[in-house]
Amino acid sequence: MANAHPGTSKTSGAIERILEMIANEALEPGQRLPSERALAADLKVSRATVREAIMALQIAGRVESRSGDGTYILEAPAQIGDAALKVQTGVDIADALEYRMATEISAAVLSCARARRSDVMRMQAVVEAMSECLEDDDYEGYLDATYDLHLAIGQASHSKRLGTIHRALTEQTRDEEWLLAESYTSEVAAHSMQLHREMVSAIAARDVGRTAHAVQAHYVEFPALVEG
Repeated sequence: MANAHPGTSKTSGAIERILEMIANEALEPGQRLPSERALAADLKVSRATVREAIMALQIAGRVESRSGDGTYILEAPAQIGDAALKVQTGVDIADALEYRMATEISAAVLSCARARRSDVMRMQAVVEAMSECLEDDDYEGYLDATYDLHLAIGQASHSKRLGTIHRALTEQTRDEEWLLAESYTSEVAAHSMQLHREMVSAIAARDVGRTAHAVQAHYVEFPALVEG
C-alpha cells in the first residue's frame, strides 16, 4: 500500500476507522455518534481531524448533523439487487446516481490514502481515453469510458466490501448509458470532462476535502440529475 500524503493521512485514517465501526456494527444506523472529544480520544487524533472526517462522511450521506442534537448515522443502504436500485427510467437513473454518489465519495476519500501509483496512472490513462472519445464526438464511447474511471476509483480504495457495492452500482447503470448520451451536447461533454479530471487530480493530490467535493460536484451537476 502506498504511503498516505502527510497532510491527509490522519483524516483519511479517521474516516476509515469510523466506516469500519459502522460496518462492524459497533455503531449502528440511527445511533448518535460519540462527541468529537470522545472520538478524538478513541481514534487518537485531534478534534479538528475528527471534524474533517465527519464533514466528509456527511457529504457522502453516511451521517447527518442535527442542530443542537449531535451527528447521527444514517440508515444502511439498500441491499444490492433491491428493486429500488433497478434502472428502468430517467427517474430511476437519478436515484441510482445519488446512491452511487454516497458510495463513491466514501471510496474516493479512502483512495486518497490507499491509492498506489499504478491506481493513479490507470485513472489518468482512462481520462485521456475519454478525451479522445470527445475529440471524435463519440458520446457513448465517452460515457462507457467514464464507467471505467469510476470503477478505477472504487478499486483504488482497496476496500473489498465497499468496492463490491460500488462496482455493482456502477455496472447497473452502464447498461442504460444510451439514455444519458441523449442528454449530451458539446457543452455538457466539456463540463463533464472537467469534472472527471478534477476528481482524478484531487485523488492524485491526496486531498480529502477537495476529493469529496469533486465527486459530489460530479453527481450533483450530472445531466440526469439536473432538472431541465
